[in-house]
Amino acid sequence: MASYRIVCTTKVPSSHGSQHVSGVGTESGGRMTVVQVREAIDRGDTFYTFEGGSRAVVVKFDCDRCGFRTIRSHEDHTVANNLDNLRPC
Repeated sequence: MASYRIVCTTKVPSSHGSQHVSGVGTESGGRMTVVQVREAIDRGDTFYTFEGGSRAVVVKFDCDRCGFRTIRSHEDHTVANNLDNLRPC
């Protein structure tokens, strides 16, 4: 099982006016689609962000409003490590 630090994201517009993460870039320079990340999580790999001195685990997420199958960072005490706040890939 591998562990990946996500450092950037790509996003697509949602049907309800916000955006969903559709792909990520990792610290090692690799790129993965959200489908690949979700499959890797199912295999036991872990993904996380680390910004502002704080680590957040990334989990699978299905949007309640439109059903888009994506990922999100687990809520914690800072927004610095939120997937939505990472630089674009």
